Amino acid sequence: MHVLQMKRWLRLFLAMVLLITGAIPAGLFSSKASAADEPLTVAQAIARSNDGLPGTVEGYVIGYFNNNSKNQLQTEAPFSGGSNFGLADTPGETDLSKIMSVQIPSDPSVRDIFGLNKNPELFGKKVRITNGTLSSYLSLPGLKYIDSTSTTFQLIDETPVTKVANVTANPASGAVPTGTKVALETTTVGATVYYKQNTDTDYLPYTVPITVNDATHIETYAVKEGIDNSDVTRFDYTIVDNSPISISDARKATENTIVTVQGIVTYSELSGSVFNLYIQDNDAGIVVRGNASGVEVGDRIEAYGPITIYNGLVQVEASKSGFQGGYIRTFEKSQDLPSPVSLNSSHFAPGAGGTKGSGGQYEGMLVEVNNIQVTKSSSSTYTATDDHGGEMLIYAKNSPSALSVGKSYHKVTGVLTYHSTYGLELIPRTASDILEDLLSVTASTPSGGIVKGTEVTLTSSYVGAQIFYTLDGSEPTVNSTEYTQPITINQDQIIKAVATADSRVSTIFSFEYTAVDRVDGVRIHEIQGAGHYSIYDGLNVQNVDGIVTSLVNADSFYMQSIPGQEDGDPATSEGF
Repeated sequence: MHVLQMKRWLRLFLAMVLLITGAIPAGLFSSKASAADEPLTVAQAIARSNDGLPGTVEGYVIGYFNNNSKNQLQTEAPFSGGSNFGLADTPGETDLSKIMSVQIPSDPSVRDIFGLNKNPELFGKKVRITNGTLSSYLSLPGLKYIDSTSTTFQLIDETPVTKVANVTANPASGAVPTGTKVALETTTVGATVYYKQNTDTDYLPYTVPITVNDATHIETYAVKEGIDNSDVTRFDYTIVDNSPISISDARKATENTIVTVQGIVTYSELSGSVFNLYIQDNDAGIVVRGNASGVEVGDRIEAYGPITIYNGLVQVEASKSGFQGGYIRTFEKSQDLPSPVSLNSSHFAPGAGGTKGSGGQYEGMLVEVNNIQVTKSSSSTYTATDDHGGEMLIYAKNSPSALSVGKSYHKVTGVLTYHSTYGLELIPRTASDILEDLLSVTASTPSGGIVKGTEVTLTSSYVGAQIFYTLDGSEPTVNSTEYTQPITINQDQIIKAVATADSRVSTIFSFEYTAVDRVDGVRIHEIQGAGHYSIYDGLNVQNVDGIVTSLVNADSFYMQSIPGQEDGDPATSEGF
């Protein structure tokens, strides 16, 4: 099936992954493979009858097929090439009915390590090939290479394990804030971890992370039947003072100072593998960067971490590499957003010596500019002027088509960010933050996918305006239904609306919704859809079942549908 691009697909939060494979980059084999990955034996792979589906197979290298012929199996060095090898469940196997052929790509990072011509010592060794395609190759049951982000090769270390690996803790010993959860683990598959705390005399089986609320001493070891216990390891934790300070005081702190701040989230964006959250309290705003799954605009959060400066932008980096104990916690949901601060072009002017100028005090806050004219653009960055005679930058990355050069706009709302190359920039959160005319209508949920039963609220920025709307696709007038309460969406729906005030009637505003039954337990093909977009764009999905086929990094991966859950539609994709 076709791999389809989804807009902002990284906004989808995935859970309940059933099987993880492909953890090692192609060509690398320094990490030991784990028995918990449950690969196929060669016999099991052959029994799949070249079904064309992905598979992970483990076996012994038994030779090279010279001239790509199954009848020319070389079982002694020197080997003529490195484009393939034979794989079997036992070393020295020569029965072709018990052998499968494995394709080795020309990529030097793989062939230079797993080609028998350059690595004759690989003969007789056990290897694992993760996520290859089970397909006929060299007229034998085969395992074919897909690509460098999917198929991986690993050398299996068969050195007998005689002792359980020592238990490690995350975070490790050190100063942590109250409420930190310490996770214990051992890399030995099937081992049980035991621990005791402080003055305890008996060890208990470890089942859930240990919450640290005061100075804590942990002793731990791991056990597995048939091999020696691990050594006892010890971890000590002290409590740091993580009392919140004002965002204004945090912004004045020197870089790498550890702070705790609280504020309401006004904007959230995924940046790399973590989130940038724009938060503010009564006096100031700041960007909080870290793992923030489940945090939504309007939540009041607490963040703990070091102050960092990224291209001049002040941040609290809760997930900074090497810093342990950082966190982002939600303690109040769905709070009212603060009113935007009204700025003009003079606030965007740099100060003496290239400083942030008078607008720097509003960095990280929700702001608005009024009565502007867009004069030029570069990609999604627009330059605008106002009656104060200066220029301002609007970085419309979330809605680049909502602004046009040569047009005037009554109001643009967004968060104020900073980059040392460009200076202060206003980022509109959605297209509804950009109002060409105050006599307009905006919807609480933008057009797109919407969960059945969701209520949509219509508003106008024009004080005293009345709103009239239709639900049948017809053009609304002042004689249509007057908007007095939220509209509940239970099916695919188009809302068309106008605002009227002072004998004026606005242009027509349309909001088109595709109703979805659920966001819990949806299938991958439902998320992907049949077009190059997703009706779930902007919705938080959860409990999406799938098989991980390749890891990109600690926070990103490829996954595809579990066999039997596909919809059979060639227009949709079963992976993302």
